[in-house]
Amino acid sequence: IIKYPEGMYINSANAWANWFMGYKNGFVLYLIPSIISSYLYEKITKNKISLITLTTIIISIITIFLIDSSTSIVGLFILLFTLIFSKSIKNIKIFNLKTCIIIYLILFFAIIIFRVQEIFEYLIVDILDRNLDFTNRTYIWDTALNYIKEGFLLGYGYESSALRTIKFSYLQAITCHNQLLDIIYQGGIIGITFISLMFIELNKKIKEYDNKEIKVTIIGCILTYLIMMLTEYYNFQYYIFMFVIFINMYRFNKEEEK
Repeated sequence: IIKYPEGMYINSANAWANWFMGYKNGFVLYLIPSIISSYLYEKITKNKISLITLTTIIISIITIFLIDSSTSIVGLFILLFTLIFSKSIKNIKIFNLKTCIIIYLILFFAIIIFRVQEIFEYLIVDILDRNLDFTNRTYIWDTALNYIKEGFLLGYGYESSALRTIKFSYLQAITCHNQLLDIIYQGGIIGITFISLMFIELNKKIKEYDNKEIKVTIIGCILTYLIMMLTEYYNFQYYIFMFVIFINMYRFNKEEEK
């Protein structure tokens, strides 16, 4: 990244910001699992953080800021905030998975549907120097919502990038740039039902883990993913394994008891 600050190659969406781990917005899908798995492993086995984990965190921070991915910066900030204050969060009844989902849904309707960001135009555009339409995402969201109205039950299934860009009349519209919209677009109400069942199972298993610090860390990681998914869509293989790990975290309780 330092040697090729503008990127190393052009991807299928005609974007230059690509390096060893792909397009810049996708880096976080490797960095967050790296941080969280290393952190949880050391907390559970040693109850302390090693130099390797700290180095991983520092490299991740530098990388994210160098590539200037707004979504990744926000996500990494939320994750690090959770790791730093995981011991200080006492009321686990408030900071739980249900609260994360409620926060996500509120932000979804506020940003994607009602566009409250327009109220903060001065802050977003003049101070933060970012686009009010989140780099044409508002157009993609509107187009996706129109399609969803027509195919809400079953969705449209998997579509190639070429077909999606033709349907949306926009080269960057290879996804809906929102996880919830894309799930409904592809799988309809059936698809969102399966995802909901996964979160219900995850919520049940998190309750079975007694270590509050670890529990807060897991919930903070999920909140990080949810917030990033407001403006991005990530293929399941890049994050679903983390949910599988979290669902099985309760098994460490049994090992501690032994």
